[in-house]
Amino acid sequence: DYFLGTDFTFEDVDNEGKIELADYRRRTVGVEEVDGHHCYVLESEPVSKAVAKELGYSRIRSWVDSKIWMTRKAEYWDLQGEPLKTLRVSEIRQIDGIWSVHRMTMHNLKTGHTTVFEFSDFDYASEVDDDLFTQRALRRGR
Repeated sequence: DYFLGTDFTFEDVDNEGKIELADYRRRTVGVEEVDGHHCYVLESEPVSKAVAKELGYSRIRSWVDSKIWMTRKAEYWDLQGEPLKTLRVSEIRQIDGIWSVHRMTMHNLKTGHTTVFEFSDFDYASEVDDDLFTQRALRRGR
């Protein structure tokens, strides 16, 4: 399902959720530069049709920065094997020694719609109350 009407799915936003390392077979298919950064090109395919259906993709190709191990670009295919959307991560900077994404753009190839996420005001020191992330709290807002 798409996240709050954007071009990102819940799985795209929450890689800590349903996606497990064992859900995909991965292989390195090349080396390329993305915006001047040396990247390994990885291809990921779900281990089964059931996993593909649950996660929503038949294949993902990712360009992973070889120095900071973060995705700089990704392409996604739908369950019929057709190109679905592309991701560009155009700003990654360190905040308090932690590599942090500041801008991500997802373009849906089927609808032509694009969503841009911009992140600012990072705070890695403060604790966050788990109650902020209940279904009820997320529905009603703060």
